[in-house]
Amino acid sequence: MVEVRIALLGEFELRVDGHLRPVPSTRQRALLATLALSAGRVVPTGTLSELVWGDAPPEHPRANVHTLINRVRARIGVDTVGTTPGGYRLDLPADAVDALRFQRLAAAAAGRPADEARATLTTAIRLWRGDPLVDAGSDTLLRERAPALVEQYLGVVERLAGLRLDAGDHGRDLVAELTDLTRRYPLRESLWTCLVTALAAAGRPADALAAYHEIRQRLADEFGSDPSPALRRAYADVLAEDSPAPAQVRAVPRQLPPETHRFVGRDDDLAALDAALDRTGGLIVLHGPGGVGKTSLALRWAHRIADRFPDGQLHLDLGGFGPAEPLDPAAALDTVLRGLGVPAAEVPREAAERSALLRTLLAGRRVLLVLDNARDAGQVRPLLAGGTSLVLVTSRNQLRGLAVRDGARHRPVRGMSAAESATLVATVVGADRARAEPAAVADLAELCGRLPLALVVAAEQAVRFPDTPLAGLVAMLRTGSTRLDHLAEPYDEDIDPRTVFSWSYRRLAAPAARAFRLLSLHPGGDVTTAVAAALLGTGPGPARALLDVLVSMSLVDNDRPDRYHTHDLLAAYAAELCAAEEPAADRHAAERRMHDWYLHTLWHARAAVFSAPPAAPDPPAEAIRPGTFDGVDDATSWYRETRRTLVAVVESTAGGGYDRHCWQLAYLLRPFQGMAHDIDDQLRTTELAVTAVERSGDDRARASIWHERGNALNHATPALGDDWLRRALALAEHNGDHHAVSSVLSSIGVQLTNRGRADSAIPYLERSVAAARRSPRPLRLAHSLLNLANAEGTAGPLDSAAEHNTEALAIYRRHGAPYQQSLALANLAENAVDRADPHTAIRYADESLALLGDIDDATGVAGALIAKGRALLMTGDHAPARHVLRRALTILERSDDPRVTQVRELLDTIR
Repeated sequence: MVEVRIALLGEFELRVDGHLRPVPSTRQRALLATLALSAGRVVPTGTLSELVWGDAPPEHPRANVHTLINRVRARIGVDTVGTTPGGYRLDLPADAVDALRFQRLAAAAAGRPADEARATLTTAIRLWRGDPLVDAGSDTLLRERAPALVEQYLGVVERLAGLRLDAGDHGRDLVAELTDLTRRYPLRESLWTCLVTALAAAGRPADALAAYHEIRQRLADEFGSDPSPALRRAYADVLAEDSPAPAQVRAVPRQLPPETHRFVGRDDDLAALDAALDRTGGLIVLHGPGGVGKTSLALRWAHRIADRFPDGQLHLDLGGFGPAEPLDPAAALDTVLRGLGVPAAEVPREAAERSALLRTLLAGRRVLLVLDNARDAGQVRPLLAGGTSLVLVTSRNQLRGLAVRDGARHRPVRGMSAAESATLVATVVGADRARAEPAAVADLAELCGRLPLALVVAAEQAVRFPDTPLAGLVAMLRTGSTRLDHLAEPYDEDIDPRTVFSWSYRRLAAPAARAFRLLSLHPGGDVTTAVAAALLGTGPGPARALLDVLVSMSLVDNDRPDRYHTHDLLAAYAAELCAAEEPAADRHAAERRMHDWYLHTLWHARAAVFSAPPAAPDPPAEAIRPGTFDGVDDATSWYRETRRTLVAVVESTAGGGYDRHCWQLAYLLRPFQGMAHDIDDQLRTTELAVTAVERSGDDRARASIWHERGNALNHATPALGDDWLRRALALAEHNGDHHAVSSVLSSIGVQLTNRGRADSAIPYLERSVAAARRSPRPLRLAHSLLNLANAEGTAGPLDSAAEHNTEALAIYRRHGAPYQQSLALANLAENAVDRADPHTAIRYADESLALLGDIDDATGVAGALIAKGRALLMTGDHAPARHVLRRALTILERSDDPRVTQVRELLDTIR
């Protein structure tokens, strides 16, 4: 049996056999968290539904919970989640869940000797990594279960503080911890009692008295009440103590450089830094690409918190990325020690001795040390002093080793928001000028990747030409190949984006540098590990390792699991390098591997959804590993997420010597685009495919593409594509291709049915069925039967419609085509309603919806929902009918489907 561990005290973590398993689904996280809080005990299905879905419960909670349970079992093992008549049980020991282990340790400490209790509670406290259930995926769970956990935590903190004080622990660490907690929970008197006692024990009676007066005033302002007896006793104890001896005078450095006067926004970053300081202090790393504003953010925050570090603020540029060599750690230590008042003659010669002296000087002091532009962890680590001081580091390198070994808290610094970018441009060009051209300002922000450095450089160019509209500057920047030239600053390399980027690029080893260059060949959107492996000609493992290097150096972003992207300016820089340094043959080989990957992956997606795809594409020129899919949901989810990228890939093949890829990709894409009503996309891709296929000399391919072009045009505007369909039919008949003939005739019939001419459609669809019976591919016959039945159901011969739907359903079931089965079942549900058999209709509709799962396909889901809604109206169940029809209306309105009117009329009858 697998070993499963779940962490809820901080960011949600699932570990299986020691390996971290990401759980991107919020509902799966919420389900796991709910079960984990009651590990070993049954959680009723109703409770799971309430805590997972909150105020928006599903229509069928039991079925939805069961589906979610099965998905969770797939992650952690079937045996780990047990089923009982009343609900579900997570079969894990209490110690496998950090929250339960914390509660067990807290209870175990009661009644033990002081030393054992102190050790036990210390172990319990270390389990806390942050706010509990903060990303467990359920606001209801957070609202109902987190407060009790926090209350238990604070109780343990207070018990442990008392034990530490009793044991003579009067160190500043305890004071710092309690001070941070009183800031987070400013009205909790028991925490203030501990703080007052700890301050007095540490020889700081004045601070203890100040703390007492602060909480006394807060209680009076908030509640009009006096402090508790325990807090008043602590105050009286302080008054009875003698005053401490005067403190030794030390050098107090104030080295922070001034803030930039153009600092804008960054409220979320500043709030996150405040929270990190409140929780731990210690070591914080800001990382991000060159020009993103890390230094400006660090200085703004450092000035904001400077008064919390009364023993001084130090600043040092480590020169990790720039024209000169990085600062050596020994030299950095020499500078810091002198800043603290150590005479040059007393600075030790060895780096290790300097580091030890730094720790000695900062022991018991609150100093802020800002280390700007660090190259790597090795450059930073000797400067870490520990204790109550804070080290704030900025770097293009993520410095992950500092998190693993030194407990650093990381904060990625990304491009500014659209609003922040607009405000920054306005501060440079003037508010009136920016207000006059808001669209140009927005475009400028996007073209500069929302990087403050690039935005200021571009805006300063606008200032030099006050009579030129901002739109003119935007027009110049739109050409990616010259964008960096327009932003170049030949007289100041420090603000030239190309030069700034080069400082990161030249730190890369050769394989990572090649990966950075070749990734620029991807036409847009996110890159996955599999796509990167195809581009690089490697396996997924090496590709992932190279991507990780680029992420760690802030040359590539990785916001979601297995999704990588490069902002526009860095992509333009990489494209320049690729054109200049990568041999043409290598570039073309990488492009072909990428196109092959998308083509073969799309073929697998079509096979998963539509069950009988066309013949597989030609084998790729080089070995690649295309994506495969578990079923309809998996494939359609991939399409939705990759839709824009797929269109960009088709565009990248057009006219670039990849005609076969172009028309094959467009052909495989069109059914997905039709199902999702992505009208503009299918018009674009089929237009490119027509041009590409005309150069192929392949008549069968031409007939297929003409057919898809006609479907795309008719999808946009009825009858606009009829001529293409007629030409495709004539060519298919000339080719003697029964399958293609049947397919085109079926499309003509469907178009006529959709235009309210079902009587005219039936002859075409009957011919389609006849041709399909001569085709070697049985699913073609099922498709034609389904479309014929739909026309017959509209025109009136209901018995024929039911007969043909039933025959189609049998074929789909025989060949394992769940999506098409759902369409046939939706049609049968409509037939049953038209025959005044509502109960049969509801059964067919529910079967159809169960097969479709979460797919919002207007043809399938909405059709089944309409049939079910009509049937429920016939049975007099108006409330569920309203719910079902509203769901159908939501789906149809997204796709501008003509059935919207029908559904609205049905809803009007029950209002």
